[in-house]
Amino acid sequence: QVAAAAAAPLLTGSCMKNTLADQPLRLVRTEFAATERQHVGPITGLAVVGKHMLSAGKDGRILSFEKPHRGPMRLAGPDLEAGAPCVDIQVVSTSNSGMATVVAACTDPDIRLWKVPFQESVGPGRQNYAGGLGASPTGGMRPLAKLLQGHTAGVQGLDIQGSFVVSASDDGTARLWDLQACCEVISMGHPAGVRRSLFFPESTLLVSACVDGASRIWDLRANPSRPICLVQHPSATDKLGLAVKGGGWMAHCDSQGLVEIFDVPRCGARCLSQLQVPDNSTELHFVVQGQYLICACMNGDLCAVRLEDFRSQGFNLQQEPPQPVTLMRSVEGAQDCLLLFAFESHGWGFGLLQAKSGEDQPLTFLPV
Repeated sequence: QVAAAAAAPLLTGSCMKNTLADQPLRLVRTEFAATERQHVGPITGLAVVGKHMLSAGKDGRILSFEKPHRGPMRLAGPDLEAGAPCVDIQVVSTSNSGMATVVAACTDPDIRLWKVPFQESVGPGRQNYAGGLGASPTGGMRPLAKLLQGHTAGVQGLDIQGSFVVSASDDGTARLWDLQACCEVISMGHPAGVRRSLFFPESTLLVSACVDGASRIWDLRANPSRPICLVQHPSATDKLGLAVKGGGWMAHCDSQGLVEIFDVPRCGARCLSQLQVPDNSTELHFVVQGQYLICACMNGDLCAVRLEDFRSQGFNLQQEPPQPVTLMRSVEGAQDCLLLFAFESHGWGFGLLQAKSGEDQPLTFLPV
């Protein structure tokens, strides 16, 4: 099976060639955020908690929006101020504490952390999509941020798992932080700036992508001071895409659109397969229980690749003139996937990605 995957041909050309009958996925209910308050400038971070969607921007604000069952998006609060241009945000909720933790990376070395009220409200069939942040946009004082300090240069990205967050920085380190104790746990050194760092789901492994063109796999339990695997990619670039899924799978995309797929536990640094996406991509996500790899393209569209047979499929998101998609987040449901995406100059949107069933009918989505 590994040999067959390694021999898979490169995907080239356009993702738009499949006929409607051949398309295994559908992107439905695509909407764009249109509210009474918007960011000034590009969106740099997106996250979901309960039924709320959070956006962070270069204007240093973090806004929370609620999507009612009918009608447009509306501002829900709280409105958080980072005090510096935001680079990324992550959010996690703890239902038994009634609080949500919002973590933001900015262009300076400090990581911001807010704890805000969170009400978990699960109705029939809604499966955790009905919770929300409890603060109102006008009531009470604006929450103050705690600072996680230790980096000596700007932070480029964050990832969160449970009560821990990992940060990637231009100072050549990826650092693990304990959100409960609000302190640094581990610092992992690199020979150059680190652009991305991600947890492998439900494991003690994480990956960091460095501007030297290498990805490093770390086992935090076995030896956090030295990577267990080093993957050297064909080109070094500041702009890269990185995605992980359960079981130790990793995908990496360079600035030329070359995507490499790895099964780290079984194959280590050996590339399992390569594919060429039609347009450059800096955002990758495994979706639909890891059966597909979806790429946000600089031509303003999305490209999905089914890993079973490497069939590609494109999704048009915008009318002319399109903006490059520079940010994407995915949230898996029981049978669905919520996609959030932001554009190069301003604005963001979301849609529901669904697969066809055996009867060639769309699967039913859980309400958002």
